[in-house]
Amino acid sequence: ETCVLCTACFRASSHEGHDVSFYHSAPGGCCDCGDPDAWASDGFCPRHGGECDPLTSLPDSILDNGRLVMREVVQFLASSGTAVARSFEFEQLESFSKEVEGDKQSFYLLLHNDDVHDFDEVVETLMAHLQCDAVLAHRMASTAHDSGRVVVHTGTLETVRSAWGRLKTTDLF
Repeated sequence: ETCVLCTACFRASSHEGHDVSFYHSAPGGCCDCGDPDAWASDGFCPRHGGECDPLTSLPDSILDNGRLVMREVVQFLASSGTAVARSFEFEQLESFSKEVEGDKQSFYLLLHNDDVHDFDEVVETLMAHLQCDAVLAHRMASTAHDSGRVVVHTGTLETVRSAWGRLKTTDLF
C-alpha cells in the first residue's frame, strides 16, 4: 500500500523515526492525512488531528437553514414512501378511481424483472394466466428483461384486478 501526504501536511507533522521517500507526482489524487485507514491518528498534522466536527466551521445561518431543508427533505421522502406503498393497495385504487371523472379510466398492471424467474417460466405464466399468444408473451418477457418492467394488462380497475388475481396465484406476483 502507498499512502501519501501533501507538502503542507508533511511539513506540519512529525516524521521522526519514519522511513520517508519523496516522489513528485502529477496533479491529482488526494492527501491521506486525517484518514485513519492510512495513518495512525498520532501522525496526523495539527489541521487533521484530533476529533473535529466539520460542522463547527460553518456559520450558524447555514446550519439553521440546512436543518430546515433536511427536515423538509425527510418529510417529503417519508410521505413519498407512504404514497408509493399505498399505490400497491387495491383499496386505495378504488377510492382514487371514484375521484377520476369520465369513463376513460385506465389502470396498468406491471410486471417487474427479477433474478428469480427464468425467461421461459415468465412466458409460460403470461400465456396461461393472461390468455395471450406466445409471440406477445415473449415480447412482454423480453421488455421486462431489457427495461426492468412491462405493462402486461391495461384496462379498468376491475379488469386489472381480475388479471392481477389470476397472476397472483402464481409466484410471479
